[in-house]
Amino acid sequence: MKVIFMGSPDFATPTLEALVKSNHEILAVYSQPPRPAGRGQKIKPTPVHQLAQGHHLSVCVPEKLTPEEVDKILAQKPDLIVVVAYGLILPERLVNSATCINLHPSALPLWRGAAPMNYPILHGATKTDICIMQMEKGLDTGPVYLRKSYTIGADETAGELHDRFKKTGAELMLEVVNNWSHYHDQAIPQQGETTYAHKFTTAELPTLRPIDFGQPAQEIHNKIRGLSPWPGATTTHNNNEIKVLKSTLTTNKDDSLLCIMDELKTQNGENQPQIGQVMHIDSTAVWVQTKTDIIGLQVLQRSGKRALPASEFVAGYSLKVGDIFK
Repeated sequence: MKVIFMGSPDFATPTLEALVKSNHEILAVYSQPPRPAGRGQKIKPTPVHQLAQGHHLSVCVPEKLTPEEVDKILAQKPDLIVVVAYGLILPERLVNSATCINLHPSALPLWRGAAPMNYPILHGATKTDICIMQMEKGLDTGPVYLRKSYTIGADETAGELHDRFKKTGAELMLEVVNNWSHYHDQAIPQQGETTYAHKFTTAELPTLRPIDFGQPAQEIHNKIRGLSPWPGATTTHNNNEIKVLKSTLTTNKDDSLLCIMDELKTQNGENQPQIGQVMHIDSTAVWVQTKTDIIGLQVLQRSGKRALPASEFVAGYSLKVGDIFK
């Protein structure tokens, strides 16, 4: 089949790689324009752009899909336009004139929008889907050609889900493209409750990121996982902001930790632990008191420093049992 690929970030690269290795003809690759990136803010092409260049594919990087750009796309007469996290809205004329299919990593119509792997975790979901869908005028509203459901790990972060789904999603997209004669008339309209996963805005970060240890441990765990690696849930210790990128709960550990906590409670007697108090430190985590239980902070990062597992973080930072996170 003759295919045009549209994508920009790292999440889209496995799908392009899979198409390159297939027998399909890639007419062109569309990606967002090169932009400043990294600490040096050097102009850098997107991961998809770089991959396409490495395979000597034709790359187009328009700022917008103008009517003239749409004309150029349609003039190539693609059998399919495959879209994965492109970042530009496809004009109605394009989706009406060509067959455009999209990879969306959520249980549509749940979590339409730009952050579909963050929100299920933030809301405590234990399962989510990957959908290969037909594109239309609305945002992620089209019928679904192929849908598969996957379990979200108890400690799995949005970043880890991203890395898993970019590979699995590529396999599902290739399944649809390879067997288009079967799937082309199998699209099923979306049904059920609709929710939206909007992109996190700079304005909401000051209220979104801080951890409130006065909440139940599971809610805190969901926040840490759902915001990792970006923008990252934060806490403070001795006025130093600390980003928490990985956590776990006692329900996900063996009984030895629970025994330690029971001993600590016995030793404390009537002295109830404070919210945010460091109750125990071991090789796996810094265990902190919440409203309901303790939570283990496993990967931590000070501002301007690299992320460290708990054991290394504690070794290089003055943190001890009894300290308070706020």
